[in-house]
Formats: sequence, C-alpha cells, structure tokens
Amino acid sequence: DGINWPTFINSSVARPKTLIPMVSMERLHAAISPQNPTKFRQMCDSIDSTGIYLYSTFAKDEIEEAKLNEKDLALECRQFPRSSGYPEDPATGIAAGALAASLHK
Repeated sequence: DGINWPTFINSSVARPKTLIPMVSMERLHAAISPQNPTKFRQMCDSIDSTGIYLYSTFAKDEIEEAKLNEKDLALECRQFPRSSGYPEDPATGIAAGALAASLHK
C-alpha cells in the first residue's frame, strides 16, 4: 500500500489505545479477543494502554468493489478493550479518534 505503518503506537484523544496495523484484512478478521482477561489487563497496564485497536487498509480490489475513491484511506478496525466487561467494542469513537489523529499528517 506504500504507507510506512508503525509497528504499534499508543495514542489518545481521551483514553490511550494501542494502535496496531495488521498486514491484511484476512488477518484482521482472524483476530480473536484475548483469552485471558487478567493477563491482557496486565499487558495493557504495562504499556499504559486501555486496549488494543487493530486496523488494516482495504486491498485495491476491495476499494474498487466498495466503490471508494482510490485517494481515500479506507480502514477497517477492531478494538479489544482492557476491561470493559465485553471482549470487543464494535463501535468505539475514542479509539477511532486516536487512530485518525495519529494518521493525520
């Protein structure tokens, strides 16, 4: 895709999230929520994060199929919160805002 993504970065517009780029949509879709909530919370605490936010860009054929403008940056994301009482947050403005702020140049 020509973008030099960071390995991971903590970013925040309210609560810090760890942003992690995935190499493909396939891998993003295959990700599962952390299986050990205690260890996941400890890991997040050790990196000063309130959860991880995985993201991936659409492949060229997916952009054409979705009828997106090739100049647009189209992302799909998934957020696994540190301790919210549910394994995945399907609609998180805080993590999306942190990602947008971090990717903005």
